[in-house]
Amino acid sequence: MSSRDGAIFLGRRWLRAAGWPRPAAVRRRVFGWLVLALATACSDPSGGDTESTTATEGATEGTHDGASETDSVTAPGSADESAACPLGEPGCACEGGECQPGLSCENGVCTPSASQCGDGVVEGDEQCDLGPNLDDQGACKTDCTVATCGDGFLGPDEECDDGNLIDHDACSNACAIAQCGDGLVQDGEGCDDANDADNDACLSDCIPADCGDGVVWEGREQCDDGNGSNNDACPNDCDSAYCGDGHLWSGQEDCDDDELGDATCISMGYDAGTLACAEDCRYDTSGCTMTPPPPA
Repeated sequence: MSSRDGAIFLGRRWLRAAGWPRPAAVRRRVFGWLVLALATACSDPSGGDTESTTATEGATEGTHDGASETDSVTAPGSADESAACPLGEPGCACEGGECQPGLSCENGVCTPSASQCGDGVVEGDEQCDLGPNLDDQGACKTDCTVATCGDGFLGPDEECDDGNLIDHDACSNACAIAQCGDGLVQDGEGCDDANDADNDACLSDCIPADCGDGVVWEGREQCDDGNGSNNDACPNDCDSAYCGDGHLWSGQEDCDDDELGDATCISMGYDAGTLACAEDCRYDTSGCTMTPPPPA
């Protein structure tokens, strides 16, 4: 058996024993290198074996999966090898130990490397991978995770992102800037019911409704003129004025219960007595007296 035949025989046995499952193109190149190396090692030192280091194996090689292929043995690093498989490309020889991005040099062959964020391929525990377009303020961050509200990075469609789960600070859990009307009570707000209504318990400026604020609280107040006066149509209890409420309604009532204003029997032209207020909120002078004039 020639040194070349012996090299081919040993190369086949080695590949089969290793269970080499690589693509056919890779197997052919590796097999060629093995044949060249083994043929060189097995050559007769006297030069008796003059077989060419580049040959075509006519026989059919059994592969790991039972298929067959014709192997062309090409010396690694030769011009033919570089033309057939550019250096640094997948399944080709490494170029000075280097390969294209996403590949690693293993046993002199460029093979897909382990998952690497930024290589443009979503692999392993990566959620996304936009290659050179990774951006911590974009849809896919530089750690190959998808941008989400609460990750601490200002991403697309976010007004803010403080990286916490506190919903009552300056940045809500929806990554929106806190403001009156968002339904969340923030510092400086007395309430926030997330509506623009001013006639409920919480005004549109996030201040709790109260009698005297000038806004009628529906279902709780009959009126609210916000002026602080008890002598008009809307007293300070926010119930509409009426006779008998104890408040003197200026221009409408003479008096109201014990509220007589500054009127007295004397101011009414009597000499003495006690002025009262009738049920219709008019003066009752029945308690006032007048001294009769002396006889002529």
